[in-house]
Amino acid sequence: MFDKENAATERDVSGGWMDAGDQNKYVNFVNDVLPHLFYAYTHYPQAFTDDTNIPESGNGVADVIDEADWELQYLLKMQDDDGGVFIKSGSDDWNDPSPPSTDVRPRYYGAKCTSSTISFAAMVAEASVVYGTIPALQDRVDSLSAAAVAAWDHFHAQ
Repeated sequence: MFDKENAATERDVSGGWMDAGDQNKYVNFVNDVLPHLFYAYTHYPQAFTDDTNIPESGNGVADVIDEADWELQYLLKMQDDDGGVFIKSGSDDWNDPSPPSTDVRPRYYGAKCTSSTISFAAMVAEASVVYGTIPALQDRVDSLSAAAVAAWDHFHAQ
């Protein structure tokens, strides 16, 4: 965000959920959401179907997991090569258009920090466990586990 004119720092920060109060996306805030979705799915899988009319419906994966995966794919983009995780991405102004789907402003990412890195490690590790129980997602378990370990190692190296 502070070096936004430097093309060498460009990265894809697309996807993911916007915050309820603005159209920025925060890694730490999701730590209060994904674990609850994974808990609910793990303990009450019969409550979740694959037919809620989202684009991924009908793919053999409960739509709540598809929705969590949308966010998880964004989170993975927020991890740097050294395992650290950038805290947020967003625009550099507060002129949020409505509806949010019309927002075409450039997005920038903030610095890596301890809280985003450790939150990421926990969420991605839990996702790897849950994905291991879903046949269609088991091929992603190793990469999720590796991302979680890289974040954990980065956290401990600081």
